[in-house]
Amino acid sequence: MQGLLIYGAEEYKRNQDFSAFLIREGKKLGINLKLAFPEEINRDMTGEKYSFGLVRVIRPKINQRLEEQGIRSMNSYEVSSIANDKYKTYECFHDKVPCIPSQRIENVTEESIPHSPGFVIKSLDGHGGKEVFLSDTMREQAIQHLSGRPAILQPYEKGYSYDIRVYVLGGRIVAAVKRKGNGDFRSNFSVGGSVEPFPVSELPTDLLQEVTSRLWLDYAGVDLLYNGKDFLLNEIEDVVGARMLYKVAPDCNIGIEYLKYVAEIVAG
Repeated sequence: MQGLLIYGAEEYKRNQDFSAFLIREGKKLGINLKLAFPEEINRDMTGEKYSFGLVRVIRPKINQRLEEQGIRSMNSYEVSSIANDKYKTYECFHDKVPCIPSQRIENVTEESIPHSPGFVIKSLDGHGGKEVFLSDTMREQAIQHLSGRPAILQPYEKGYSYDIRVYVLGGRIVAAVKRKGNGDFRSNFSVGGSVEPFPVSELPTDLLQEVTSRLWLDYAGVDLLYNGKDFLLNEIEDVVGARMLYKVAPDCNIGIEYLKYVAEIVAG
C-alpha cells in the first residue's frame, strides 16, 4: 500500500528521526511511505496510487486537498479544521462535556482585551504553549503578539493546575500522561513542564467517549485540565507527537501501533 507522509519543512527538521522510523517500520508492514511537503500536495495526484496521507503538519487545507483527490487523510479534514481552532473545539463540545468557558475575540486590540486579571488569552491556532498569555502579567505581550488576529478569552482556572494528555488511536484510548508547569502557568512539556504517566483507569470515560463519538480520531491527543478530582476539556491536538510518552513510558511504542492501525484501516 502506498501512502504519503506529509511534513512542513520546519516540522521535518524537528522530527527527522520519527519520520525515518515511520518509513522504515512501515515497510515491514507492507506500507510504502513517501515523504512529501505541502507544496507537492497542490498538484493533481488523481492518477497516482496513494491511498492515504499521514498529515504531520498543521495545515487543514492539506487534509482537505487530500480528501478532494480521493486520498484518505489521517486525521480527517473535519478533525483538522476543528482541532486547530480552539473556539471551534469549544463550540463543538461545550454543550456535551465540561469545557473551559471561551469567548471569541474577532480582532485583538487594546480595547478588546480586558484590563482585569484572571483571564487567559490564546491565539486560535497556537500549539505547544505558544501564544498563550495570562492577563494578570502578560496583557501587553498578548496585544503585541496577537494584534489584528482572532483569539479566545478564557477564565484562568487556577485550581486546575494539571494538564492530562490523552493519546487516542483509532478512537481508542491507548495512554495518558500528566503535565504540570514548572514555575509557569502553562503545563506544556515544550515550555519546561514536568511529565509523568497517568493511569488510563482514572480518566473520565464518559467525557472521552463523547469526544471520540463526535470526532473520529485516527491519531490525536485530547488535552484535559485536572484539579485532582474533576476534568475539563481543554484542546484537541491534531498533529500529536510522542516525545512525552516515550519519555515516561518507553515500552509503549505508539509509533508501531499507529502504523498497524494505518495498515488495518487501508486494507480494510
